[in-house]
Amino acid sequence: MLQNYFAITNRTELTKERSRAILPILVRQAMAGQMITYGDLGEELGLHHRTLRHPLGCIREVLSEMSTQWAEEIPQIQGIVVNKQTRLPGESVYFLRHNPDTRQREEIVEEVLRQVFSYPRWLDVLEELGLSPTAPLNS
Repeated sequence: MLQNYFAITNRTELTKERSRAILPILVRQAMAGQMITYGDLGEELGLHHRTLRHPLGCIREVLSEMSTQWAEEIPQIQGIVVNKQTRLPGESVYFLRHNPDTRQREEIVEEVLRQVFSYPRWLDVLEELGLSPTAPLNS
């Protein structure tokens, strides 16, 4: 039975709706082994990139709950959304909050990317959430 993981988060319905639109895009990128910039993600969704922070936080909460329910670690896929200049996730990404040193941040991001890109169950995650995969981008 499909659980409503989005109900566990105390976010607005708009944030939840945007999260459901974003996650299939992130899964597409993860399965292709590619990061995506905030600007490119916003453009694909028709949103300003500054509106992505809360939906990405919602995705973090949903994946955390799924990890608990599945008894397995689901990588924090929102870490593949990066700043165009720094190629790092934004300051609000939880795994970077207490690591101000640039070298430490780069090492943490590198490990998160490795986990996200090698995770074999992204399509299962989408299915569990009742979401459909997004078509690959044309190269």
